Amino acid sequence: MGVAIQEMQHLNMVSNVLLALGGTPNLISQDFPYDTDIYPFPLNLQRLTRQSVAKYVYTEAPAGAVTPTPGVSDPFLDALYAALGKLRPNHLGSVYGAIISLMEQVIKAPPFALPDMTGHVRNLESIKTQGEGPHFEFFKSLFMATHSVFQNNPGVWDLPPNDPNYPSLPVPENPSVLQRDPSTVKDKVSFSMERLANFHYWAILQLLNLSYRTGRADYMGLAKNHMTGPLFDLGKVLASRGNGVPFDVPDLGWNTGLNEAASVRILVQLLTEAETITDSLRTDLPSDFSFDSIPASIQQLKNLGVV
Repeated sequence: MGVAIQEMQHLNMVSNVLLALGGTPNLISQDFPYDTDIYPFPLNLQRLTRQSVAKYVYTEAPAGAVTPTPGVSDPFLDALYAALGKLRPNHLGSVYGAIISLMEQVIKAPPFALPDMTGHVRNLESIKTQGEGPHFEFFKSLFMATHSVFQNNPGVWDLPPNDPNYPSLPVPENPSVLQRDPSTVKDKVSFSMERLANFHYWAILQLLNLSYRTGRADYMGLAKNHMTGPLFDLGKVLASRGNGVPFDVPDLGWNTGLNEAASVRILVQLLTEAETITDSLRTDLPSDFSFDSIPASIQQLKNLGVV
């Protein structure tokens, strides 16, 4: 969860770089699996395994930390390359290094009038440092099962995936609501929860877009509330039921309206539909679920006086 929060902070920093350059926020979501040269490895929504965490170890690592020494056996590197197989992801640090170098060139010879970009360069450097430092060490400790959460059980990854002590819950890979026929779904409750999770995810994308385009802190605050409240709650409930949050691509996109007022009207309608689904699940969701989040968001949006 700490890494997820930090990655959202990184998204915010990079988005602010785009805004400073006069660009638009990039909140495009992709269908899974997604494979492109832009990303360090094929993206899948999948449970945590030694193979899946190996990709993050390699990606976050400074190049020197995963470069074998000829003729020298290293238990960590031997296990890492065995798990990766033929996959060789990009190092995120090198990607950020290239971006930072390009920004430094732009600062020296700006193609047009720019605000002071030095703070943004420092932010990008901090992202690179955080990835190659704490994030790499964290993922490495998961991969090697040396993290304290494993309680000195180095063989935890050798357990059968259905063992109750295995480090992750058995959730499906790349779940989707939109690609399933509702009439064939057996677990109607989980299906409705997945739909509801999609609605919160789509609302978050729209709120983030509004916050960047208008500069209103209210939208960013609401986006965080939906991330840390109902979406997080639904993720936990769905995982306990053997399911996962779909993160389906929204048909509406993330920049929905012609202007701020139109976007807020669409967002209110989206949240109103989500509240209908929430009401239908009241007896199935835990008592501490964030039931008040949607009505509070709708009221706050109306109080902004945009529509």
